[in-house]
Amino acid sequence: MSELLIRIEETCLQVESVRLLLPGLIATVLGLFLWLGGAKYSAIVIGLLGGACGALGGFMVSQWFSLSLPLATILGAVILALAAVLLQQMVIILLATVIFAAICGFTYLSYSVDDQSWNDSISAARAQALDQVQPYLDTEKTAGTAREKISEIFDDIKAVAGDHSGSMVIWALIGAGIGLICAYFLKRIMMALCCSIVGTTAIISGMILLLFAKETEVFTALQSRPQVLPTVFIAMVAFGWLVQLFLSSAPKTAKADDDENENDDSD
Repeated sequence: MSELLIRIEETCLQVESVRLLLPGLIATVLGLFLWLGGAKYSAIVIGLLGGACGALGGFMVSQWFSLSLPLATILGAVILALAAVLLQQMVIILLATVIFAAICGFTYLSYSVDDQSWNDSISAARAQALDQVQPYLDTEKTAGTAREKISEIFDDIKAVAGDHSGSMVIWALIGAGIGLICAYFLKRIMMALCCSIVGTTAIISGMILLLFAKETEVFTALQSRPQVLPTVFIAMVAFGWLVQLFLSSAPKTAKADDDENENDDSD
């Protein structure tokens, strides 16, 4: 997987710094909110999540049925945001299921596919594509725009995942089952954990984009220390999870103490 990270780094370094700054800042700020306050403001988080999904759905529907883009996007965002807020418990269960499925699936892929297997799968997929679709292209050609290289990276990921699709599906289903069961019985705890995972991911991704904007070779510097990023990620997830559990339970504890004091006074 190290080659994939280096390719992502090389592609991002070709992008203008201005194009990386805004997404990096947005991801970092939103990530901080989710990381430390997602569970306390779960209704806002779920509403924003539903609104984002609704806006995306409205955009797709507008393209399929030639509808007004602004109207379809706004309606989709409003409808799904309201539905998500009204069905918070269901959304939490669904969110936990999807996150745990993704974590288990991609964790299996990252640890089961070494660099040599990764290269072999990509080479085989490219050779097949060249033979069937573009036999006249020079296979040594590497030039291209950043957008083309990003598309090529996604194609390579799909090729490697396709070679391990069976095992990935099994691990994803295991993760989905764990997330579903935990979310059903431990909704508040799982909401805090999911927000911490998503927030940590957004913070780290945003910071990496900001470093790329400064033309810093992040993945190259970490190549000799592959455990640094996973360790930081796990530590941040654990810290954010504990902080959210404390913040989300503190007001309830204070309110319970006030009620108890009032009862004592009345006695």
